Amino acid sequence: MRNGVSMARRGEHPAQPSADWLVETGSQTELVAQLGRLADLIIVARPERVSPPPKTIDAALRETGRPVLILPPRTVDSIGHRIVIGWNGSKEAAQAVAAARPILRKASTVTVLTTDKRQRRRPSGDELLTYLSCHGIAASVSVMNTRTRSVPEALLATAVELDADLLVMGGYSRHRLREVIMGGVTRYLLAESDIPVMMVH
Repeated sequence: MRNGVSMARRGEHPAQPSADWLVETGSQTELVAQLGRLADLIIVARPERVSPPPKTIDAALRETGRPVLILPPRTVDSIGHRIVIGWNGSKEAAQAVAAARPILRKASTVTVLTTDKRQRRRPSGDELLTYLSCHGIAASVSVMNTRTRSVPEALLATAVELDADLLVMGGYSRHRLREVIMGGVTRYLLAESDIPVMMVH
């Protein structure tokens, strides 16, 4: 037992966290897509700076409907004390916030990062604050400067400035073809983020 987590078969100790070692033969991408649908959280290592991202991470995000925690290559001292939410008002962002609620409740600080353009559209960052407060989560909103840098660059830079130890956001909120042609926030963070990122698609 380590960190209060024991090795046990799934369902053997339903009232406490446990871990199980599973060996399967087959396509890693297909297995992650299938087995991931019954996971509370999928944890993966951030890939090397390659484009497009590996198919396994793509499958975890697009095919499971579950939250995916992407860990950076460096050692992480803490996760979930200082959380930033990348808010663009999308369905995916809303799902990510809902999935992260248990973690958000225990955080020391929660900051909603949005853009000036996004604040003028609904649901805005301020409306997200109201939603969070209904769930007992105190948060503040910060409007990022995207005049001199792209949204993904501003998002990551602001998260680093706030000393965030977790970034919560929707993954692949654009149509797949548009994501491939134009790039996007998801692909940028999969390549560049040195802080843990929790995504939901």
